[in-house]
Amino acid sequence: MGRIRCVLGDRSVFFTEGLRAILRQSPVATIIGTTQSPEDVPGLVRRMQPDVVLVSFEPPPASLAVARVIPDV
Repeated sequence: MGRIRCVLGDRSVFFTEGLRAILRQSPVATIIGTTQSPEDVPGLVRRMQPDVVLVSFEPPPASLAVARVIPDV
């Protein structure tokens, strides 16, 4: 079985690059794409076809959805 392919989304480059550095040493997962813009996440997911999407964008605090299914991916 191959490594888990991950896409990261966070406004902080320090966060995404820090997580990338940690996962670079993992035999289980790899980062295949990152974005600092919430608007870019759907397109990145469609292009990269990751196994896992990790996003953390705030505000708005009313946005409590952790995951969203993107049709036609």
